[in-house]
Amino acid sequence: MNLTLRKINRVINSQRTTEGGELKVHRLLPINEPIVRYGPFVMNTRQQIVDAVNDYQAGRLVK
Repeated sequence: MNLTLRKINRVINSQRTTEGGELKVHRLLPINEPIVRYGPFVMNTRQQIVDAVNDYQAGRLVK
């Protein structure tokens, strides 16, 4: 498997030359905000996590 890497602005493209697939990796700048995570939920505060879990358990998050 041969890989070619090239950097274009903020995107690094990696291309698999033998099969023609492509993977794009982006570098993002930090937003300097708090992050709280619990399971699949990622929010800014613990209260937002509690609300999201309650909504999920009550069936209000996914339809």
